[in-house]
Amino acid sequence: MNTLFTFGCSFSEPWDSDALKRVPDNSRWVYLKKYCEGRKIQTYSDVIAENLNLESKNYAHGGNSNETIFSKICRRCHEFKKGDIIIVQWTGVQRFEWVNPVINRFVNLMPSCRPSNCGYGSSEVLISED
Repeated sequence: MNTLFTFGCSFSEPWDSDALKRVPDNSRWVYLKKYCEGRKIQTYSDVIAENLNLESKNYAHGGNSNETIFSKICRRCHEFKKGDIIIVQWTGVQRFEWVNPVINRFVNLMPSCRPSNCGYGSSEVLISED
């Protein structure tokens, strides 16, 4: 069976992802609990995979930058085989990866980030104090 691979940000992220559940006040998670009563909500990639009789592997995650999306594609490209379909949903160019020295890894920085939830705010990134 061929596979549909999906990469992107929250527009492509599965509605039942663990990432959504980790943030209890996330608007999508609140919507799911309130209106969907625990039912699985299909993403567009689920619908495509079902209609084309493909296995679905969705690597989208809310807040991903284009660098992160590209990196995920590169890490998974060895899995692609003839007949597979790859969907790449690019995000806004204002998102980018940044090294957070507190946790010693890359994080996605968005315009809405505040130092309390991202480790850096836009002003710390754009203005070097060195």
